[in-house]
Amino acid sequence: NAVYRQWAWKIFESIQQHCKTDVAFSGIQDVSEIPAKQDNQMQSYVMAETFKYLYLLFDDDAASLLPLNEFVFNTEAHPIRIIQNIGQFEWYQPQRYSNDQQQEEEAQEQQQQEHIDNDY
Repeated sequence: NAVYRQWAWKIFESIQQHCKTDVAFSGIQDVSEIPAKQDNQMQSYVMAETFKYLYLLFDDDAASLLPLNEFVFNTEAHPIRIIQNIGQFEWYQPQRYSNDQQQEEEAQEQQQQEHIDNDY
């Protein structure tokens, strides 16, 4: 999408203008101040996430490498393959990690107790 690429390019230019140092990319103390005051710390997510997302936005071949109908990205920009028909795997047991059934049973017990209490 061209709009996202325009926004991303403005972000990249701002990072280059305000964060780039001779050896890395610094954080900014207060983003509302210009000229920006660098904090002399480069966060790990700059390379691991920010630049990875920018790369994926601008590399036309990235979509063929990581088609978005087959992968999702977690918050750290790591691609995770979408498993189609996950129910076919024996290890997939969402009910094991859900408390829905327990809550339903508790609600039924409460209704039964209320019914018993109302009878007396």
